[in-house]
Amino acid sequence: MIRRVLFLRRNPQATREDYRRWWLEKHAPAIAGVPGMMRYTISLALDDQPYDGVAELWFADQHSLAAWEQDPRLAEARADVPAWIGGREQMLVGEEREIPLPGARVAGYGQRVREIAQRLAALVQGLMEQAYGLDEEQLNARPLADGNSIYVVVTHATTSAEYWVRHLALGEPMERDRAAEFRASGSPGRLRLEVADRVRRTLAALYRAPAETLERTVEMALGPDTLRWPAIHVAEHTLTHLSEHMGEAGTLRRLLTPGL
Repeated sequence: MIRRVLFLRRNPQATREDYRRWWLEKHAPAIAGVPGMMRYTISLALDDQPYDGVAELWFADQHSLAAWEQDPRLAEARADVPAWIGGREQMLVGEEREIPLPGARVAGYGQRVREIAQRLAALVQGLMEQAYGLDEEQLNARPLADGNSIYVVVTHATTSAEYWVRHLALGEPMERDRAAEFRASGSPGRLRLEVADRVRRTLAALYRAPAETLERTVEMALGPDTLRWPAIHVAEHTLTHLSEHMGEAGTLRRLLTPGL
């Protein structure tokens, strides 16, 4: 997962209050409406700072960022930026590492949620790497009799992750057509956008879940058994499922690209 960090300074002709109103009420919703991001945050600066705030935009990888940048809806969302932003600095950052402080404790489930989110994003990135460089025909090919395509594997794995986290673990309403996941097909660009949207929704649900939701017991039927797990454990189960399907996608890629 990569993150674009933007340090933004308002146009000197705009007041601080008007600039914040434009940023939070008009510009940010327009940017958030362009599919492809996994997470989007804005931090407003305190008084007497060199910038008015920081925007952070999360993407699965640089391919997803590049596809997002080419979306014509982004140009529309940025149309009035020159009137409001007077200067900016930006950088791309990758892996995030939290350094434990001596004697410090993370309140509630914060640390555990961050670890799940980071591992989930890394596994999805590994899954998507199996699709990179493939054309649409390869992406939708089924090299094994009665088997799946890489498009199907990625669609099923990421939809399952979203369903287990948002619906089973956290109790959010979510409709799912499992059979349709195994009929899925499309272009590489479409797959990137669909996956980025699923991951964004999944991570957003994780980060906003209160402790009492993560602590509740979830009862699930799994085959002939009825399981009773804490919701946080249900969310963690998605990591195992993603790992299994990453192996399947890797096998399919080797069959589709022998010698590479």
